[in-house]
Amino acid sequence: TEETSDLVASISELHESFVFGQFMQAENTPLSLQILRQRAAEQDEAAYKLFLFSALGMLAGIGATAGATHSPFLTEGTTVTVLYSLQALQKLQQRSSQEIY
Repeated sequence: TEETSDLVASISELHESFVFGQFMQAENTPLSLQILRQRAAEQDEAAYKLFLFSALGMLAGIGATAGATHSPFLTEGTTVTVLYSLQALQKLQQRSSQEIY
């Protein structure tokens, strides 16, 4: 449907403006978060939530092979970083960029 196409386009725009993996490794700047905040404010809340969920999905697929039953990337150590990063970005509209970092 057109609504679904718009949602996918919104999520894609958010991914174009912000690379979640770089955020996890502290390679982004507070300006990157400000840009994400601005773009997310222009989108539906559902689009932002799906953006975060899709970032998790992309990370889960790193190193995956056909028939795999788990994510080679999401180990006990990396999962903690991923979860903290997702939690921080859930507060994007309530906290400053500096507080999130």
